[in-house]
This record gives sequence, structure tokens and C-alpha cells, in this order.
Amino acid sequence: MDKKNFITFIDIGSHSIKTGSYNNQSGKVENKIEFNFSKKNLYESNKFIEQIIFEIEKKNGEYLNEIYLMMDDFNTLNVNISNFKIKESNSTEQEFINKIKDEAKLQIINNYPEYELIHLITKNFIIDEKKFSKIPEKLYSKKIGLDLAFILHPKTILKNLKEIFASQNITIKKFLLSSYAKSLFYLNQFSDFKKIIFVDIGYEKTITFCFENKKFHNLKVLPIGGNHVTKDISKILKIDEIKSENLKLNLNKLNLSNEFNKDEIELIKKIIISRTEELLEKSTQLDEVKYNSLDLQLVFFGNGSKILDNKFNSRIAFNKNINLVEENYNETFISALNLVKLESSSQIGYAAKAEFNKGFFEKFFNLFD
Repeated sequence: MDKKNFITFIDIGSHSIKTGSYNNQSGKVENKIEFNFSKKNLYESNKFIEQIIFEIEKKNGEYLNEIYLMMDDFNTLNVNISNFKIKESNSTEQEFINKIKDEAKLQIINNYPEYELIHLITKNFIIDEKKFSKIPEKLYSKKIGLDLAFILHPKTILKNLKEIFASQNITIKKFLLSSYAKSLFYLNQFSDFKKIIFVDIGYEKTITFCFENKKFHNLKVLPIGGNHVTKDISKILKIDEIKSENLKLNLNKLNLSNEFNKDEIELIKKIIISRTEELLEKSTQLDEVKYNSLDLQLVFFGNGSKILDNKFNSRIAFNKNINLVEENYNETFISALNLVKLESSSQIGYAAKAEFNKGFFEKFFNLFD
């Protein structure tokens, strides 16, 4: 395969699609494009994808034949397995670890035939009933176990996406869970906390990732998002969703509105605050473990989290500090590159920040040629 100057990522959201290409020569994300769409149009219209591909090729100045596709969906499934095996004397350490993983993969294939593996995360190594983030240098035990997390997605959805892009002669090289890639990227900004919970509030779904000591711990998917607050306002006040969304994002300016009376303004505030409280509580309830507030950090991102920019936190019944991260194009696609690098070099589950440079991508291209 000819080496390309660009590595192209496409990030599909609920109502927008973003594209960005990493230039191997300049070491920067370039030629960023964003389209707004309805999901129905994305899945049914090849002309829409054709337009996107045309714009990418025009900006990059080269033929596009493969992409990395970033996506989030409330159909995402997380499965945890602890698998043990007796080490064979004639196998290397890496061969042995791979065998444990392969056996666990086979269990997933047999038990979840309708799902496809997106990410495999090594959470812990288990030796003599003790857990380690990596295998100790001096290993005396022959029985080794792995705590593994499998992130899965329905095959039917992925097959549909593959066919849509294949109709434009584009291969999806790998699917990436967008919220997972971003959480790994932002993890490096909050290294002082023992437990970090990242909450990606989307249009109609919320995905939460929990990390302990910078290691992946748990994942939760909720079929609710920022649009559910908008729908509640629309339904109760009998106004359209565009107007309802504007009210939601401008909560602090409601008292200045001449369009609603005092009772209506209080009702709107009550709807927004109560639904936001519900979303915050549900998205951060991952387990029963209690942490000191000094050890726990909550980080919110995603379009749905924009509502938290309003200065009403003192009015909501939520007793944890909220840290907001504003996404940008560069971080979105650099986070994807970070994840691809980690997984391609068999460092799945480790969240060290990647440094991207020309030398790395020369090696990176060789891995996939």
C-alpha cells in the first residue's frame, strides 16, 4: 500500500459529523470539516457520504481509501472477564499474555455472537491473588490471570456503516469509541486524583468512564442525553424543540425574557434543574465505593454538557464538584491517534499521553502497511 500523507478520522455524532486529517509531514491535524445532518440521512443517503469524501480528498489533495471511524452509541456494551492460565515453560511472556487474551476473546465470540469487539482493555494482571498494573520483573508464580474489559458494539450497526462507506470505495480500518479516546486523552490533565469519572453527555445518550489510579475501571451507558431536557421543555410548554434548546442553554437570561410570565419562567427552571440533577446522579453512580472528595474528580464533556456552563450549580442537589472540558477539533482527533497508537503497540489499557512526531508516524505507517 502506498504511504499517505494523511491519516483521516471521521467522528459521527447524533446530529453532526466531523472529519480531520493528521498530516504526517507537518505533525498537525489539518483540513477539518463539519457537517450537520439527521442520523436517518446518514444511514440512508450515499450522496451525503459521497460529499464528505469529496471534500476530504479535495482538501487533502490525495485519494482517500481508508478511514478510522469514531462513534458513540447507547448500544455499546461493556463485558468484564477475569481469565487465568498456567504458564508454559517454552512460551515467552508476551506469547503467554496473548494466549490468555485469545481465550477470553473466544469466550466473548461464543457468548455474544451478535456483537463485534471494538476495544480490549487490560485492567490488571493477577498473580498469587494480588493485582498489578503490569507484570512484576521477577515473576515466580506460573499461574497468571488478567482482568479484561471488552467494549462491544452490535454487528448490524457496524455492518451498515461499513457498507455505506464501501459504496464510496472507503474501508473503515478501525472503529473507535469516541468517548473512550477522549477520556484517555483528558486523563493526563487530572493526574492528582485517585479516581476520575469522565461523563460524555451527548445528544440522546450519556457515556461514563471511571478510572482508578489512571487505570480503566468501569463503563456505563445511559440512553438519555441533553436532548431529553429539551424535549421535556418542548412537551410541557408546547413549543418547538429549537426554541426549547435555546431556553435550556440560556437559563440565566430567562428572568430578562418578556415572552414568559413569572410562573412559566419558574416552571422552565424547574424542568431544566430537575432533569439535569437526574442526569448527573445517574451518570456518576458507577459503584458503591465511597471516595473522599479530595480523591475524586468529575469531568464532563460533550455537547450535552454545555448546559452546565450556566451559573446554576448552587441550585442543583448535586454535592460533587464539576469540571467542564470544552472540546476542540485537535483534541478530538489527537485523542483518536493516541488510542490507535496504544492499541497497535499492544499497550491496551495504559493511558500514558502519546507524543506525536514524524518519527513516530514513520513507524506507525509501517505497522499497518
